[in-house]
Amino acid sequence: MKIRVEYRKFDLSVGSNDYFKEIFNFDCTGNLDKIDYPLYFELLLEHENDFKTVFVEMAKLTYEKAKLKVLITYPEKPKHIEYLVGNFSNIIKQSNSTFKENQETEYLLIYGMLNESKVDWHFNSFDINGFKKELC
Repeated sequence: MKIRVEYRKFDLSVGSNDYFKEIFNFDCTGNLDKIDYPLYFELLLEHENDFKTVFVEMAKLTYEKAKLKVLITYPEKPKHIEYLVGNFSNIIKQSNSTFKENQETEYLLIYGMLNESKVDWHFNSFDINGFKKELC
């Protein structure tokens, strides 16, 4: 399993242990070189400090295939959470309305709210239809 930082503009990606087989690339000297490119991603993660523009990262996550897609952000006020959760749900739902992704795909929204001198963490999980799921 390979962990890649800033791979294809994702903050973090974790590839599967299964790789494409019989695929080669030319190295810098022009010789054939075997590649270790994952068949799929176990995880794609985006971290966005500015919750006001986080919808861009939400949409970006829906464009790629992965088992788990994670978004971390920091709303400023409790009233922002409703819009944050609603936006993510709507983006997931609409992106899958024409071309559905794998039914096993899950989305995880993690948001931290500053509470005096500490951050309180909250989580929401969604399926590919944008429905919230219960977390264990």
